[in-house]
Amino acid sequence: MKTAALFVVVLPLLASSSAGQIDLAAAARDALQQDPRGSPEALRLERERLFDLQLAQLVNQRLAEVRGVEGLVVACHDGLVELRGQSADAAQRERATELALTVTGVRGVTNFLLLPGEAAPAPAPVMILPPIEAIAPDAWTEPFGFATRDGLAGRGIQLSVADGIMWLRGDVNSDRARTYASIAVQSLEGVRVVRNELVVHTATIEESRRLAVLIQRQIEYDPIVQPIAPMVLVQVGDGIVRLEGNVQYEVQRHRAADLASWQAGVFAVDNRLQVDEDLQLQPARRPERTYIRMR
Repeated sequence: MKTAALFVVVLPLLASSSAGQIDLAAAARDALQQDPRGSPEALRLERERLFDLQLAQLVNQRLAEVRGVEGLVVACHDGLVELRGQSADAAQRERATELALTVTGVRGVTNFLLLPGEAAPAPAPVMILPPIEAIAPDAWTEPFGFATRDGLAGRGIQLSVADGIMWLRGDVNSDRARTYASIAVQSLEGVRVVRNELVVHTATIEESRRLAVLIQRQIEYDPIVQPIAPMVLVQVGDGIVRLEGNVQYEVQRHRAADLASWQAGVFAVDNRLQVDEDLQLQPARRPERTYIRMR
């Protein structure tokens, strides 16, 4: 089954941005359009995150056997465990390390448990960053759009990058789509802050129905797709148009999608029309005659 979503044209970035900012903005655009949530890399990272979380819970349960340990905090990344808190004596601290290493999956343990009288290590220096309001984006990408398989869509999306801050502006079809955009961009290396200025436009059921009727009328009156209009089913939800049915030629398939995408309120088109050159067309309905009585 063929599917096609509009608003996925890759357009050039503004030339006035620096090379690094252009690369980061391009990566953000690709992330939005390719939906990184279902990528093999995203799934791998999610599995690792869940494994580390489970491993930390197992270590925490195992260390419940150690007496004299208070305020225990267990962190785990890639099988490497860190222990923080207070220990009553050195023997109990060593015992905590030994028990943590007995948990299957633990590759190493760093023990930061403090003995009585020991001072906590000095915190790392904090970098003071300028407020976002003090940094203004100087260039934006050309507008583009995105659409995911679970109905999240955006149009007229533009990105700008400055000092690790990523600005997003444009329109999305739901709050979930707005959140998705922030998460997809925030996951990129080099992005430290996301300034999400996307505007949410939600459509009521009645508005979706009116839009579906309007698109159906456009298909019925267009000379290219008019012959196959009775074969096309139009459905609209959350600004996403789904076209189903059969057409005779590929040009009709693309024309129907274009007619739908040109309507105000449409974020994306899921084109499921099938090309069948042997399609038997239904006979055109004869127009009703109108009689005018003359006096």
